[in-house]
Amino acid sequence: MKPLAYQTNVNVGVRNHVVIYSTDRLCWSVARAIASGVEGTLVFGHPYGRGQVGEDKSVSRLMESKLLTHVNVAGVVLVGLEEYDLLDVKQRMEGITQVEMIPIYKLGGASNAIREGMECAARLRARSTQVPRVPVPLNCITVGVVCEEIGSFADCYGLSPHELIQSLSQTGMNISFTDGNGQNFTSQSLQQRDLFPKGYAHRVNSGTRLVAEGCQVLLSFGQTLTSICPIVPVISVAAMNQFPVDFVWGSLYGCNHNTDQLLDKILSVCSGELTFSEIVPTGPVWVERIDQSI
Repeated sequence: MKPLAYQTNVNVGVRNHVVIYSTDRLCWSVARAIASGVEGTLVFGHPYGRGQVGEDKSVSRLMESKLLTHVNVAGVVLVGLEEYDLLDVKQRMEGITQVEMIPIYKLGGASNAIREGMECAARLRARSTQVPRVPVPLNCITVGVVCEEIGSFADCYGLSPHELIQSLSQTGMNISFTDGNGQNFTSQSLQQRDLFPKGYAHRVNSGTRLVAEGCQVLLSFGQTLTSICPIVPVISVAAMNQFPVDFVWGSLYGCNHNTDQLLDKILSVCSGELTFSEIVPTGPVWVERIDQSI
């Protein structure tokens, strides 16, 4: 079975989102108003945007560029106060994603910015709906696995995290795994990899990191991560049938689900089935990645 995904040139995405991105907290109300006026768009931002210098700012910009040029994103409307801030973000996205800029001050205030933003978002949304889903090979799909409780994983699910990764990777899919310490591993060699610096001042949410590194869908074991980043579907896996959960699988409770059934769920989600993370919005989404510089 091949998943049905969106393919443009060499990129394959399982969603085709138009994102309204607030470049700092001060622009959130304008970005939210734009998204509310154009059906089918997503709105999110990050909690700072100002008061950042040096490596801290560089990490922030790296995170932004990785998320906004993600294969699940068809277009982006950047919302910010000053045009030069938006140009700084846009320059990192040239040639990858369709980008429109909404500089609030230059447009004469929030009302004009909202009106212009809705027009831009509607154009991008109209283009995105024209792209059809097509069958793609499994090796075009990268699944991120988030598991915070490594010690109890085998007791709950009947196999170790590495056994799960190896079992899923045998299907041809690419698997990227992150543990509770924020260390990332790939399915090919289980070698650690990480785009971001270590240390308290550069904390990157483990799920957000996997999205930034290109995972098109996430598996979340033992916790609900509905607000990691809305551009990817999050399949919540639990050892008991609790809300919200997308897939119940646990040896402690006599569940007989295996990796084949989990694979079927992944393929269905990649082909368009919605997860709880997409059906039940959690409100404003701030992409957590680092702390303020000053």
